[in-house]
Order: sequence, then C-alpha cells, then structure tokens
Amino acid sequence: MRSIRHWLLPLVLLLCMTLPHLGQGDWQRTDGAWYGAIAVQAWRTGELWTLHGPPGQPYFNKPPLAFWLHGIALHAFGPGPLPARLPSVLAACIGLVACVWTVRLLAGRRAALLSGVALALTGEYFRRTREISLDLWQAAFVMLAIAMLVRASGAHAHSTRARAAWACASGASLGAALLTKPFVAAATVPLLAFCLAWNSLRPIRSHAPPDLRRSLALLGVATVVALAVALPWHLSMVALHGGEFTSQYLGAEVVDRAAGRLTASPLWAKPWWFYLHQIGVAYWPWLACVAIAVAAWVRRGRLSGRGSVERWAIVWALGWLLLLSIFPDRRDRYAVVVWPALSVLAGLGLAHAPWAWLRFGVRGFITHWRIVAGCVIGGAIVFSLLPVRVQRPIEPQWPALFGFLDTLPNEAVWQGGFSPARGARLYLERGAWPVPSRDRWGNAVAEPPEGALLIYHRRDGLAPGVNEQPVFTFDDLTLTRLGPGGWRPFEVDDPG
Repeated sequence: MRSIRHWLLPLVLLLCMTLPHLGQGDWQRTDGAWYGAIAVQAWRTGELWTLHGPPGQPYFNKPPLAFWLHGIALHAFGPGPLPARLPSVLAACIGLVACVWTVRLLAGRRAALLSGVALALTGEYFRRTREISLDLWQAAFVMLAIAMLVRASGAHAHSTRARAAWACASGASLGAALLTKPFVAAATVPLLAFCLAWNSLRPIRSHAPPDLRRSLALLGVATVVALAVALPWHLSMVALHGGEFTSQYLGAEVVDRAAGRLTASPLWAKPWWFYLHQIGVAYWPWLACVAIAVAAWVRRGRLSGRGSVERWAIVWALGWLLLLSIFPDRRDRYAVVVWPALSVLAGLGLAHAPWAWLRFGVRGFITHWRIVAGCVIGGAIVFSLLPVRVQRPIEPQWPALFGFLDTLPNEAVWQGGFSPARGARLYLERGAWPVPSRDRWGNAVAEPPEGALLIYHRRDGLAPGVNEQPVFTFDDLTLTRLGPGGWRPFEVDDPG
C-alpha cells in the first residue's frame, strides 16, 4: 500500500471534498442549464457532430468533447445534479492523478503525495465539480498530456518506440483539450518548450544538448498528434457551415473576447490583477507553503533532482497567470489550470520545510496516512448525513413556473424576452425549448400567433407589449397571453 499512497490519499481527500451533498443545490445556475441542455439534446437527437441549442440554431461557441461526456450521463440517467456533476468529479480526479504522476516522475513519491494533497484540498479546484465545467476538463486533458510527455522524455521510457508511444498519447490528450475549448490549450506547447529549454541549460555549447533535442522532438510529435486529433472537427465545421461557424467560433469566441468586446458589462469587467487577488484571498494555507518553496528554491537553486519540477511549476503558474491577466474576459473559473502548478510548489514547500516542527508534522502525516484517510472518510460520511446546506437552492421562481406550466401540459411556450440559455431550463424540465421568435443575433425568425403563450425574463431585453395579458408573474419571470393586434414587445434595458 505504501507504493500507491501518493495516489490514493489525494484521491480520497478529493472525493471526500466533492461527493458529500453533491446532489444539492441548483446545478443549472450560470451556464449549467445551457450546457446541460445542449449536451443531453445531442445524445437524444444523435446530432453529436454539430451541436444545437434551440431548434434551428447550431451551437458554435465551443467544441463538442465535454458536451459528449456530460451529455451521455444526462441522457442515461436523466437531467439532474448527480448526472451533471459526476463527469466534472471525474475530470477533477484525472487532473489530480496527472499532477501526482508528473511530480512522482520528476521529484519522487513524497513530493507527489504532498502536491496531490495540496491540490485535493484547494477550494477553487474542487468546487468546480459543482458545475458542468469545461475548464476542469480542459485542465485535466492538459495535465494528462504533460504527465505523458514527461514519461516520454524521462529515463522511464527505455526505447525509442516507447518514447514515441508516450509522446503520441500525450498529443492525443492535448488534442482532446483542444476539442474542449477554442484554442486555449495551444498555449501548452510554447510553455512546455520554454520549460524544456530552461531545464537543459548548461555551460555554453555550440549546439543544443542531446536531451533537449530529444525532448523538443517528442514535443513536436505530441503537437502533430494533437493537431491530427483536433483539426478534423474544426475543418469539418468550416466545410459544413462556412462563415456562420467561423464568425461565431473565431470571431465572437476568440477575436471579440481577446479584444475585450464581450466584456463591456461592468458585471463582467475585472481588473488585470483579478487572478492575483483570487490567489491571495482563496489559496490559504497553501500560499504560505508556496512562499516557503520559492524561498528555498532561490536559496538552494533547486529543490528536487535536476530541479525540473519546480521550474515547470514556476513557468506554468506564471505563464498562465500572465496569459489570463492579459485576456480581457477574466473569470475565476478560468484559473483552474493554474492550481495544479501552485499545488506542486506548495507540496515542495512542505517537503522542504525549514522548521523542525513542520517537518515532524509532515512526516507524521505521511507515516499515518491510513489513519488520516480513515478519519477523512468517516468525517465525509457523517457530513453527508447531516441536514446542512452547502449549495444555494434553486430560486423559487423556477419551481413556481414549472408548476404553472404543468397545468398547461400540451401548450407550447413562445420566446418573448427570454434568452436561449434560460430557455434551456424549460428544455431540461419539459423536453421542449421555447419556440424561437428571434435568433441569437436578435433578428426575428417567427411571429407568435394570437393566443400564444409568451415567456419573459426582466433582464433579457424585452417586456410584454400592449397586446399581451399577463397570466403568471413571479420575481423576474412573466408569462403572457398574446391578444389581437400582433406581437409588439417593448425594448428595455437590463436592470442588473
């Protein structure tokens, strides 16, 4: 058991952080309903290659892989918090195992165990399992690609064929990351190339050291395989949908976000130091361990073996923080890719603690890891049985709406002022989207007939017109019955 404790204990800790009360709360908040509806609809209809939102509206914002993974669970077990969140738990476990594996190969079991424990107990990491998280899947695939590339580059791969196989596997995982979010994972390649160059630094030579050439060649193989995995879907979308796909996928999701044109709302705008503030506030007590590691590294020059693991962690953390801070659309979930690197530094800080009392505590923790695991499991079981709420409940307006619509079971609901993302809740609950009246650009696509039932949300830009009679109102939601004279809604500003 000692040979697997560096894997087992972090996994036990992570599962004990994520599984209790996993079925609690409103899993459809933020993008949950939108992503969940698109995902389960793909499996229900068999339209897996081109994803769709409301009828007649292809979804081009993101690649399909994470939707396939969540959708198959939602399709098999029905829409609900557990089928929606368990794939995210799996992604968190994959990312954790990959992080432990990388440190195990580069710095040994002790540092691997402590790094894994730090990541498993990072709140900003494990709380992403409470949502359908594309960022968590992307981080998992990227971390797995790094671990397999380290396996290919190191002494553990004894033959050229074995090295090539591991490099190809790394590329396949990186390709999976590119099929999860648009182009973000491509930053992995230059960051890893920089790490390899830094790790190979020696007295000045006239040519690159052999291990650098070999490592860069393996990275090249992985990059080619990643492109071979990711390009077919992207090229097929261009062939099938042309400018409609490229304008949304490249224009809106990449160019407009990079230019900051999608972050005009003051609710979204964040200062450039947003992620630094997030780390400073949310990453305790591990931030102190990171400080210990950095101080020891500056003093000694290296903390483990050839020093490659701390160099990778420093480059990875600083590189991603720089890229994310430059990117105008700043959100806390984007930083999930940074936490593994910081956790590696935290683990190294614990492994090289300068104080005897802390080293004694770390040794006791590792020696008695079975007792620790048993206590944590027992505590998680007790906590899961307690009637405590750790997730915000669903807003009462939604159950009230569904209860009212249950009295009209066969009547279609038309889209008034109601965004497709909110309409996803109706699809998940009733199996049907609101009948589209406008496309995602706001252009009229259909005219509701007299007597139609229309739905509005007060933040979605339209309010009922003079020809409509409200039949249901609760907080932000309004249902109206359209009378004679046609549909003439009023345009209104988002009250925030």
